[in-house]
Order: sequence, then structure tokens, then C-alpha cells
Amino acid sequence: MLNQFRAGRWVVMVAAVLLAGIAPLLISCGDEDDPTGPTPTAFSYPHANGSEWIYSYEGADTIKYVISGTFQHPAAGNTQQLISYVNVTDAWQKYDTQYLKVTENDMRVYLDDTSSDYYMLLKFPLTVGNQWNVGKGYTATVSS
Repeated sequence: MLNQFRAGRWVVMVAAVLLAGIAPLLISCGDEDDPTGPTPTAFSYPHANGSEWIYSYEGADTIKYVISGTFQHPAAGNTQQLISYVNVTDAWQKYDTQYLKVTENDMRVYLDDTSSDYYMLLKFPLTVGNQWNVGKGYTATVSS
């Protein structure tokens, strides 16, 4: 049951992070003739410490993600802590900590503080048609 919850939580997390990553693209893309969006040098993923977002999916727990501080990950080097909280009876309770690594090439979330296992949430540049293996059997495609 816990593994099913964790797998479902990762699907929710992937969706939440992708939604958070797409918002700056939508704001920065002003011309319909430019389907590729901003150039990689003009694009900056909003991943400052203190950034947070809340994801609520029908029939599931509401989850809040907060980027909180940095961590020297043994496999990934300098990362940011991505802490998840679950809303239980109108109070946020810490659930899990993962580690976020954003580079010019991609954005990865490492599952724990020791292993090299990660999900590749975004692969830059975000160009329509690009596909990549997210991990755990999931594939992402840039559709617009």
C-alpha cells in the first residue's frame, strides 16, 4: 500500500513540477510564430529556496512542495532539498524529502539522500516534440 501511495505521489509530483515549469514558458512566449519558446540562455526555471506549490488531485491528499535549503548529494553534488508535506486535518505534516538538481540540460529529482536514482522531470530545451524517459517506465513529451 505504501509503495502504491509513493508511486501515486510521484505521478502527482511530476505533474505539479511540470505545471510549475510550464507557467514561465507560457508567460515568456508571446509570438505564435515561435513554437520553441525562449532560448535556453533566456530561460530560468523558478527554483529559488522558499519556492512552494500546492497540488490537489480529486480523491487524493493535498500535497505541498517546498524548496528548502541546499544539500551536498553524494551522487548529484550540490542540490536543493524538496520537502513534501501532506495536509492532515487542516495541518501540514512533513512527509518526505527529495533532492532537486537543475542544470542547463535538465531538471532531476533524486529520491533520497544516498542513491543515484532520480526522475528526469524536464529536459531542456523544451521544444515541441521532444521526448525523454522520466524514469520508472514514464515518458514525457513536450506537446505545446
